[in-house]
Parts: sequence; structure tokens; C-alpha cells
Amino acid sequence: MKQLRRTGVGQFCANRPPSVLTMAKITSLKAALFGSDDQLQEAMKAMYRRDSIFWDGLDSESDRGLVLCVGSYFENFLADCLRSYFAETKEAEDLLKATNGLGTFKARLECCRALRILNDEDVRALRSIAKVRNTFAHELTTRFDDPRIKDVVDDLYQKLGERFNASTESEDRRERYSLCCMLVGLDLHRHEINVLLHTKSYPEFIPSYLPEREGFGDRSSS
Repeated sequence: MKQLRRTGVGQFCANRPPSVLTMAKITSLKAALFGSDDQLQEAMKAMYRRDSIFWDGLDSESDRGLVLCVGSYFENFLADCLRSYFAETKEAEDLLKATNGLGTFKARLECCRALRILNDEDVRALRSIAKVRNTFAHELTTRFDDPRIKDVVDDLYQKLGERFNASTESEDRRERYSLCCMLVGLDLHRHEINVLLHTKSYPEFIPSYLPEREGFGDRSSS
């Protein structure tokens, strides 16, 4: 990862490591977002520092370790986006637990698309990353030069290279996969913050837009 950063793609390391956000930290982040410019700048600098530590730390990982860490990274990113969207309630946090409805990569990804947090290109890229992660996780002899992995990585590399006008001279599949993940990270970084900004004006409850029936109160004030 450090080599990729030295060759001019350090800007792609603009995400954060897994499990950065919790409901308590969402509250703290909101204070920074809606506070002073200095508070927001400090919050963003902290995120960038964490990003660098995470990506650089992958240099020493095995192929399997790299793939699993990156998969966990994006799985937690999806959870962060949903936490940013959801009301700050116990029910919302419970939904994201591993044993509940939004506890998996697939479920979180589909929910993010359903809520319009991600677009179709984002979803396709993350599904490819998940496919590589699942193959490495469940088949112990998997390598980057395995035909199934090569096909997924090459397809992802081609599509993201065209989308972001980025490439590497290396034909090494690990390096190409790393570049792809960093490109996706760059494109999606700050998404949970964008979601917070988008939802900050939402009322606590969805108001009634239809005329109230006689004898029924306004639920938005209940």
C-alpha cells in the first residue's frame, strides 16, 4: 500500500479503518459537523490519520489477510452509513448486529442501495470486493492467480480504471486489487458524513401529509 501511495495514488487512501463509528461517536461527529469550521477540520484530520494507518498496515498482510481486512473495512463502512441514516435508537443499533437483519455485508449493501445512499456503480464494485472476500474466506487454497479471482479482479480493474481514469503498470493481481479497493474508498469516503448532513433536517417522526381524520391527532407532535 505504501508503494501505491508513493506512485501517486495516496489520495485514494481517504477512508477510515473498520469500526470507527458507533452511535456515541455519531453524536460526537454531529457536534463537529454542525459546530465550527475548526471542529469539522479537526474531525476530518483525525479520519485521514486513521486512514493512513489502516492502508499502510496492509503491506505486511498475507494475500488472505489483506482481502479479509479490506472486506471487513467495507462491511463496517456500510454499517457506518446506515448508522448515519438511522435514528439514534437501540433498535437501529440492534439491526446492525451480526446476528440480526442487517448484520451481513450483503444485507447492508442492499439496504444502502434501497435508501439511495449508494448508486448502482458503487454496488457493483462492492459486490465484486465481497465476492473476492468470500472466496478467500471459504476456500483455504485460494490465491490471487486463481482463474476465478483473476477474472473478478481484472473486470473490476477495467471498470474502475475507466471510471476514475486510473491505472498501474503492474500486472500483479494483488496490486491491482489493492488499487481498486483504494479507488472505491476514495469515491465513497465521507459518505456517512454526507448522509448525516442530508438527514440533519429530518423531523423526529415522519409527519402526516394528508388531512387528519376527525378525532385523530397529529402523530408528528406525539
